[in-house]
Amino acid sequence: MGRWTSVITNAGLNLLARAQGNIFNFTKAQCGAGSVDVELLAEQTAISDYKKNLSITSIIETDNVTKLRLQLSNTSIVSGFNLFQIGVFAKLDGDATDVLFMIIQADTPDYIPSAAESPNFVNDYVVNVIIDNASDITGTVDLAAYVTVGQMNEYTDSQVNDLAGEGRTTETVKGNSDALKAHSESEMPHLFEDAAAQKTYKYGFKQQGNNLVFMFEEVV
Repeated sequence: MGRWTSVITNAGLNLLARAQGNIFNFTKAQCGAGSVDVELLAEQTAISDYKKNLSITSIIETDNVTKLRLQLSNTSIVSGFNLFQIGVFAKLDGDATDVLFMIIQADTPDYIPSAAESPNFVNDYVVNVIIDNASDITGTVDLAAYVTVGQMNEYTDSQVNDLAGEGRTTETVKGNSDALKAHSESEMPHLFEDAAAQKTYKYGFKQQGNNLVFMFEEVV
């Protein structure tokens, strides 16, 4: 990933000037394959050569810094492209429309492959913004987006231990993760009961060179 230049646009500065006491809302993010001279970035009102919307997957406030996590999936992308720009749009509560609040441009672009080139490709971006005079900061978060490793790492151990899937009130994400890890580390993680012989066997598969070897033994 190349070096990025981040600029609050003129429209974004106007938004900040009116933000005191208002609710500041991040509405969407977009990316494009175009670029402009750095000194012209602040004048942009739209992304250059728009390609796709990004999902806003989380908004975290720490002190006066607001961290936006953006996610780009190549789903529906027919032709790969060089991503030069990412734009974040925002508005104040009560505004009729949003504006291009912030624009980020790369010196060296990220190549985004088509869905055919690389199925399920996802890029995760983090944008830090300082907004210190708004009464509240909200955003349109896409709950359908993928959860990334970066997002999972933001959870504390206690938060992870408290998480469970629907209908699994006695299980936790960490517990299931530990079980899967133990499963993957065992050569024979599966059990089979032979009711007729009243015996139990454990079995599994092991790769030896280019061959997959089936292994089993009786559980005594």
